[in-house]
Amino acid sequence: MNKIWNSLGLAVLGIALLVGAAMAEEITLTGNVDAVVDISTDPSYATAFTLNPASSMPELAEDSMTVKSTDNWKVEVSDEDTTNTAGKMTKYSSAAYVTSTKLATGLVLDWLSGGSIGSGSGAVLPTDGTGNILVTGGATGSSGTDVGFRYKQASSYDDDRLTGTDVYRIVVTFTASNTA
Repeated sequence: MNKIWNSLGLAVLGIALLVGAAMAEEITLTGNVDAVVDISTDPSYATAFTLNPASSMPELAEDSMTVKSTDNWKVEVSDEDTTNTAGKMTKYSSAAYVTSTKLATGLVLDWLSGGSIGSGSGAVLPTDGTGNILVTGGATGSSGTDVGFRYKQASSYDDDRLTGTDVYRIVVTFTASNTA
C-alpha cells in the first residue's frame, strides 16, 4: 500500500510540476517612423506691396518658413482659387473679389536660402491651381530647416489704381509633402 501511495504521490507531484511549469512566448514588434513633414510660416512678414509701375524692378517682400521632416520633402506654392484670382493679385473690395480687375502680371515666389532650389522657384504662379515647387530638402531632424523666400510682384501702367479701402489681394497656399 505504501508503494501505491508513493507512486500516486509522485504522479500527483509530476502533474503539478507539468501544470505549474513556466511557459515562455516571444512576440516580435516592428515599427518605423512615418514620413512626416510640417511647415510653419510667420504671416506677419508678408506686408502690403506699394506697386510702382515706373520702377524697373518688381516689388519684393521677403518671408521665411521652417520645415521639419523625417524624410525627403518638397514645398509647393499655388493659388488654389482658380475662380477669382487664378495666379494674379485681384481687386478685393468690401470682402469680395472683383474678378474683372487683376494685375497684368502674376505673382512670383523666389527661393532664397535653406534646402535646395525647386524647379518652380522664380516662376509665375500657375493659373490652374497647380503648384510650383519652391524648395526641396532631406530629413531635417527636430531643429528643422529654415527656408528663406520672397514674393515678387511687378506692376505696369496697364494696372488700375485702386482707391479707398480697395486692394489687390491673393491667397498663396504652401503645401509640404514627402517625396521619398
